[in-house]
Amino acid sequence: MKKVRSIILLAAMFLLLFSLINIVKAADATYGSVTTITSGGSVEQNTTAEVTVSYDQTELTWSPADPAIGRTVDGYWIGFKIEAPSIVNNEETAKKAQFRKKFTGSDWSPTKSLYQVKDGEWFFNSWVNIDMDDLEAHKSETEYLLYTAEFDWDGNGDYEQKLNLKINPSKTVLKDTDEIIKVTLKTAGKGNPNYTKTLPIQQGKSFDDYEEGTIERSIIDNLMGKAGFVKFYKMNEDAKDDEFDISKVDTYTEYTTDTAFEQDEQEVTIVAYFDLEEETTPEEQQKDDTPKTGSLNLVTFIGAIALVSLAGVVVLNKKN
Repeated sequence: MKKVRSIILLAAMFLLLFSLINIVKAADATYGSVTTITSGGSVEQNTTAEVTVSYDQTELTWSPADPAIGRTVDGYWIGFKIEAPSIVNNEETAKKAQFRKKFTGSDWSPTKSLYQVKDGEWFFNSWVNIDMDDLEAHKSETEYLLYTAEFDWDGNGDYEQKLNLKINPSKTVLKDTDEIIKVTLKTAGKGNPNYTKTLPIQQGKSFDDYEEGTIERSIIDNLMGKAGFVKFYKMNEDAKDDEFDISKVDTYTEYTTDTAFEQDEQEVTIVAYFDLEEETTPEEQQKDDTPKTGSLNLVTFIGAIALVSLAGVVVLNKKN
């Protein structure tokens, strides 16, 4: 009897173990897994319907742009590796697998397939750019900056897995290196769009050194494309916190987009000054209807002659 009980108990244990193995296999087949590339992050509930990667306290180092791996601009980045579940195992299934992403306050990105972004079979590395202004604006808040990605691994139209990347802004340190200058771009003048943007710029580089498609280049092109005329001024250290006043323009240094930032600068503020007054054309400059001093206006002169002639006619009529 004892032997029968032992056999039954052993069979039950094998059955339970077999069930657990199947559950794990099913989870592996349905959900992808996440590992961090940037140090300091922790992964919770991996290979489940909702994975959370948290950066509660971390230091981020400035990284140069590397479009080949997904870092499209110079700046601060957090990266992680996403491996597809086992149901994605060839080109056909990789083309069906879809994902989309968004950052705090933004809309969903266009949907892409795993095949479009893959860095290997079958995974991709995702890089999230940490905006300096967003981080600074939220430092006094307890709310996390949140990046969200959703995955439709089987391509049926339902996003069965979600990834939440949580970043604590009050405990995230952006390490300034000797090669980086913090450049704040502001606007002023008529039609001022009230724009402020802070960018990490590499020492010795100018705005013109950044190629088309980068954030730095698009910001400058956008400002230059505004209606009206714009000049750039570098604010001197003693005027950095003051409102820009064009009447005191001699206290600023005019900046052109091909001027490199100096090696010894740590923080720089550039003001884009807008002047929306119409520019006078060369033809308009030559044309001048204003009477000059010491000369008679032609209309006035003809009117005076006519008045004198009329008075003469009246006098002659009275004599006759």
